[in-house]
Amino acid sequence: MPIRHFDIYISERQLIQKAPISQLKGAKIGIEGQYWLRKIIKPNPNIVSMGGTFPYNSFKTLLEKEINKIRSLDIYPFFVFNGLSFLRKDKPFTIEDTRPNKRSSGWDHYERGRLESAHNTWSSSNSVHQNEFMNSVFKIFQENNIEFMRAPYSSWAQLAYLQQKGYVQSVYSGSEMLMWCGDSDNVILNIDFDKKEFTWIEKIRVIQDLNLIHPDHFIDICMLAGFDWISTFPPLVGSKNISFTFKGTVDMLQQYRTGFNAIQAFAENPKVKEYNYEDNFCRIKSIINHNIILKDDGTTEPLNKETAPNDLHELFGPRLPDEVYFYMCQGMVSPQ
Repeated sequence: MPIRHFDIYISERQLIQKAPISQLKGAKIGIEGQYWLRKIIKPNPNIVSMGGTFPYNSFKTLLEKEINKIRSLDIYPFFVFNGLSFLRKDKPFTIEDTRPNKRSSGWDHYERGRLESAHNTWSSSNSVHQNEFMNSVFKIFQENNIEFMRAPYSSWAQLAYLQQKGYVQSVYSGSEMLMWCGDSDNVILNIDFDKKEFTWIEKIRVIQDLNLIHPDHFIDICMLAGFDWISTFPPLVGSKNISFTFKGTVDMLQQYRTGFNAIQAFAENPKVKEYNYEDNFCRIKSIINHNIILKDDGTTEPLNKETAPNDLHELFGPRLPDEVYFYMCQGMVSPQ
C-alpha cells in the first residue's frame, strides 16, 4: 500500500501541482515499472476467473498502445522494476490467502446462472500478479526498443540513483519515491494523455509544509504512518474514538523529535511489543537509506555507502556476484 493517508494530506494542502504535458517533451523519464502497470491494467473479472493470466496478444496490444502514447509526446521512458526482496522478520503471510476460494466461489455462482455475483466475486479476489507476466513485459519492451532494467532490490532506490546521476530528468512513480529522491527533486504522480497534463510534487515544498527541521524526519513520518514495508505505528491507530490521520503522525514526530524516540516512548505498548516495532523500524530505515543499487560501471553497492553498516547481509541476505545482479537487471535471470 502507499504511504497511509499521505496522498490525502498533500491533496488537502494543495501540494500537488499541474503542468502541460508539453513541458516533458524531449525529457528522459524514469518510470517505476510496477506503478505504471497498476495504472494501465484495469481489474478484469474474466482474467481473474482464469487464474490471473493475460492472453499474450491482448496484453501486448495494451502495452504497445500505452508506449505509443508516451512516444507520441517525444518522451523517452526508462522503466525500472523491482528485483530481489529484502529479508523480513515480520510475518507477511499470516493472513489467510482467500483468493483461490473466491475464484472457486465465483465459478459456483457462474454455474448456477448468477452471473453478476460471479463477476463481483472474481473482482474482489484481486488475483492478477505482476510477477507472473514480467517476462512478457520485458519481451514486449525489447520488441519495441524500450529501455528498461530490473533493480537489484528496490526500484525506488535505483530510480533515485539514476536521477542523482542525471540519467533521467524526472521520475514517474508513487509518492513513496519522495523518501528516496533529493530535497530539490520532484516526482511525477500522474500523466493524463487525454487532458494533456501531468501532476507532480516537489519534495522541498513538502518538507517546508511539514515544517521539518531535518529532511530525514520525513522518512520517519512516512514509516510511522506505514507503507508497503512497515505497518502503521500501533499507538496512532490504538483509539476507536480517534481515526488515523497523516497530520497526527506529523504531530507525534514533532513532539518526540524522531521516530525512534516516539517508539521508545511507547515501548510498553502491547501492540508495539507484539509487532517488535522498534527492531522492524530500525531495519526498514537501514534498508531505505542503504538499499543496494546497480551503478553505471556494472557493479553494485549500497546507497550512502560511507555510512552503511557492515551487517547489510542481515537485511538483504548474502551478497551475490556482480554478474548475477547484472544478468537479473537485464531481465535474463528472474529474482524468483
